[in-house]
Amino acid sequence: MRPGLFHYWLLLLPLLISGCAHYRAGTPDSAIPVGDRLYIAQVVNRSYAPQVRTLMSNELNNVFAQSALIRLVPDTNGAWVLSVVLEEFDREAVATRQDDTGRALSFDLNLTARITLVSPKGVTVLDGETVQADTTVYATQGLTAAEYDSMPLLTRALAQRIRNTVENLW
Repeated sequence: MRPGLFHYWLLLLPLLISGCAHYRAGTPDSAIPVGDRLYIAQVVNRSYAPQVRTLMSNELNNVFAQSALIRLVPDTNGAWVLSVVLEEFDREAVATRQDDTGRALSFDLNLTARITLVSPKGVTVLDGETVQADTTVYATQGLTAAEYDSMPLLTRALAQRIRNTVENLW
C-alpha cells in the first residue's frame, strides 16, 4: 500500500464513522403526524350487536393503556381525539349439522367500525377509516349464548386492530 493512500484512509475513516453516529432508524421526528396524548370519545353503536358499546369502550381503554406510544387523557384539551362508530355486526353460518342443514353449528361473527382521528389543531388525520374484526363461535348451546360469550373476544380483537391503525401513524 502506498503511504499517501494510507494517510487518505486515516483521514476518511473518522468522517465515515461520524456519519453513522447520527443515524436514527424509522421516520424522522418531523414526519410523525400524531402526538402522544389521546382522548377516546364515547363509542357509538349503530350496529345490531347487543350491549357492545360498553365492552368496546373498555377494550379500547385497555389496549391503548398498554401502548408505549400513547398516553390516555380524560379530556380533549391538547389531545388527539379518537372517535369510534360501530357500523355493522354480521353473522354467517359456517358449518351445519349433518342431520339438519337448517341448523348451523358454527358462525363467523364480524364487527365493523369506522374510526376518526382528529389532531389538537382540528386536522382530521383518519376520516372514517374502516376497521374489522371477526371470530368464529360454536353454537352447541345455542347462538345467543355463544354470541354473548364471544363478544369480549370480538371487541378485544377490534380494539387491537384500531390501536394498530392509530399507532401506524406514529
